[in-house]
Amino acid sequence: MNDTNNQPRWPGGNGISSDKVPTEIAYHSSAAANEAAENGDGGLNSTVAKSAATNIKWGFQFKPEEPRLRCIKLFLDRNQRLPSFVSPVETASQLRKHERTVIDAVSDYLYQLKEHTINTLIRRYGETFMSTTKVSVFRVMRPCQPSAGNIDVAET
Repeated sequence: MNDTNNQPRWPGGNGISSDKVPTEIAYHSSAAANEAAENGDGGLNSTVAKSAATNIKWGFQFKPEEPRLRCIKLFLDRNQRLPSFVSPVETASQLRKHERTVIDAVSDYLYQLKEHTINTLIRRYGETFMSTTKVSVFRVMRPCQPSAGNIDVAET
């Protein structure tokens, strides 16, 4: 099977294929579910309810005017220069609002990327084939990047 001519298609990309997808993510919470989570005891059930109440948009899924976390991976290395369109103050505010850290946001982004890849493979090769095929996800980092903790998204 020749897979060399396949171009990735990303959610929100309007059918446009691209080898890359923007490292952008945003959290949109359901008010009713958040209220139910906040009325809990603050324990695990409350945390799970709040997490389940959050919708995530990522990559190409944004309108130009929509707020989002941009270039979030750059925040893993404090020595990285941020582009002028990325505000550390706005990033911190959005993270606090949704009770996330930089590592959480990067992990969430990578999870969305992995899920999209798996779903694409299922559409291409079928549910039966994919249910019997082991898929491994690897994290590749440039040698100059710090470890920044474990942000692997592979499931075991």
